[in-house]
Amino acid sequence: MLACMATAPASADIQGSLSFRDPTGTATAVEAIPVWVVLTLDPASDPLAFDALAGAPFGLPESWIPTHGEVEINGVLTPGIPFASIDSASFAGSIRCGSFNFHCSGSPYRYDYAQSTSLGLSTLSMAPGESREFLFNHLVPNPSPAPPGTYQEVDFSMRLAFYGTDADGNFVSTVDYAHGFSTFGAPSFVRTITAVPEPSVYAMMLAGLGFVALASLRSRAKRMQEA
Repeated sequence: MLACMATAPASADIQGSLSFRDPTGTATAVEAIPVWVVLTLDPASDPLAFDALAGAPFGLPESWIPTHGEVEINGVLTPGIPFASIDSASFAGSIRCGSFNFHCSGSPYRYDYAQSTSLGLSTLSMAPGESREFLFNHLVPNPSPAPPGTYQEVDFSMRLAFYGTDADGNFVSTVDYAHGFSTFGAPSFVRTITAVPEPSVYAMMLAGLGFVALASLRSRAKRMQEA
């Protein structure tokens, strides 16, 4: 249970939970696997009303707006740079290391965010007790087919990212890890990957079905002759 974004006043108490919609399942070694998450506000929570288009503080308590961020200059990332202005905000996502995470384990899967509905959200309004489903990404075999086995994602988070400039006009950004939603404590996302049958196996299956069909036709013809 984590506090998250809210409308003013600063005393707003937003409580909710995040979980994987389909924590377990199977997939073939050539299949792209969708990862869905469910965000649910507690019945006793205050409403959630985040609006990046409204300008700072984006419907959030003033105390939740960061004062410092990171600047990249000449390829070097420098933290602790004061914001002169914060111009936009959105939801960002993060994944802890698991066997699906190619950054950590050399997984034969890559992340495809092309159809994601959870990242880059500029508005999100929810009432107490309401649940919303979001597509985080697709796990795509890379290369295909993936080795059979059991793979998992450990933890997914939805956090706020803020963007603006410093006093010199440099681009400044930061992700607020103090507020947001996480699947931490909920069941992990686990998939059992099965091998794809070789073409010869399909051919044998088709041949077997053909034999059964032919035998059935012959049996029917024989019964008609005896009738």
